[in-house]
Amino acid sequence: MNSQIIKVVILALVFLGLLFFLTLPTYSKVNSARTKLDQKEKELENTKNLVAVLDQLSSQFSNLVTDLEKVEVAIPQEKDLPRLLVEIPTLATQNGLIVRSINFGKQIKKGDYKAIPIILDVKGSYLNLKSFFGAVEQNLRIFDVVSFSFGGSEGGQFDFSFTIHTYTQ
Repeated sequence: MNSQIIKVVILALVFLGLLFFLTLPTYSKVNSARTKLDQKEKELENTKNLVAVLDQLSSQFSNLVTDLEKVEVAIPQEKDLPRLLVEIPTLATQNGLIVRSINFGKQIKKGDYKAIPIILDVKGSYLNLKSFFGAVEQNLRIFDVVSFSFGGSEGGQFDFSFTIHTYTQ
């Protein structure tokens, strides 16, 4: 009986030894694969975070480009006098004013930008002038009224003279 117990114990030890030595390399490979999988999942998460940050930066860049385009319209690089020569009288006419004269003064350097004086003599009613100033205020290009005077009334029509500054970079 003793020899049978020894045979069973030896057989059990051989079985456990074979099981241990045959499964150990596979177990190591599985652990190695799990470690690599964890690393790849972390890399994937980092990549997703970087893509999210990149999307956010791209959106911010697009907003900045849009803002820059608005600034370019409000304060253009060049003075573009022909455009102003069309735009100002058109605004005046659309708002019921009669343009008697329009003159451009010499550019005035003001820090990082330059002011272009526009001297206008127009004729119209107070409501026409108010409407014109509203249109100038809503214009994409920046205009500032820096001086204003008016004269006699003829049938509800006044003579207005004012200087507007617009700006370039």
